Amino acid sequence: MPERSTTSVVIALTTRVVVILLILAMGVGGFVVLWATSGEVAVSDDQAEAPTVPVFKLQRVNVREQWLGQGVAEALDSADLPARVSSTVAWIADDALPGARVKAGDPLIRLDDSDYQRRVSEQKNTLAAADAELEQLKVEAARLKDRLKLAEEEAKLANDETDRVRDLFSKRAANQQDVDRARRQALAAEQLAVQLREAVEKTPGRIAQIEARQNAQQAALHLAELNLERTTIASPIDGYLAAIDVEIGENVTPGQRLLRVVNLDTIEVPIKLPGAAV
Repeated sequence: MPERSTTSVVIALTTRVVVILLILAMGVGGFVVLWATSGEVAVSDDQAEAPTVPVFKLQRVNVREQWLGQGVAEALDSADLPARVSSTVAWIADDALPGARVKAGDPLIRLDDSDYQRRVSEQKNTLAAADAELEQLKVEAARLKDRLKLAEEEAKLANDETDRVRDLFSKRAANQQDVDRARRQALAAEQLAVQLREAVEKTPGRIAQIEARQNAQQAALHLAELNLERTTIASPIDGYLAAIDVEIGENVTPGQRLLRVVNLDTIEVPIKLPGAAV
């Protein structure tokens, strides 16, 4: 057993030495081959001119940073025309089509205005009745003043007659019945004067009430006429008809958009940039 072990070790060492020698021999052989095949280095000509190369001088400059954004082109001058009253679409202009050219003031849509015409007529009649009542009250006031003037004169005469009868009674030329009768007539005349004076004093208040009612009815008439005008929808600007949102016979309510008009003379494009651009 010891002899076999020694033999194995010798064989292994011999193998390693042979491999190392082969590697060294291959390295030396490769060097010799490279040396033998290498060419001579070309010698440069010192008298040859150097090639011209374009160059530029570096300078620091400020460069604006570019950002990409998105935007939608919109007309700067546009108008959405809504309904101002509740009614039914009764008429649309024949040339009122999307893309059609329109001018400011051109009627494009008319709503049914029969109810609003009736309201205007009713308000005018009510206002006319109030005007007539006021005129009649002014005439009555003038008559009351005339009657009051006469009643005050009659009351003065009745009081003078009472004083005269009392003077006669003191002289025993009249009796107590005459005095009482004269006094009753004086009181009746004074009572009539008081009633007429009270009526005259109430007249300015009654006139003020009618005038206040007139003002309210005048405001109601103005509103009725304004609503009647609102049944006609006209373009407020020059431009192009962008859209019509209703049809004949359709019921509309206040605030509902009926059409849109845009003026393409000036266009703006709001750009939406990222937050980093701030």
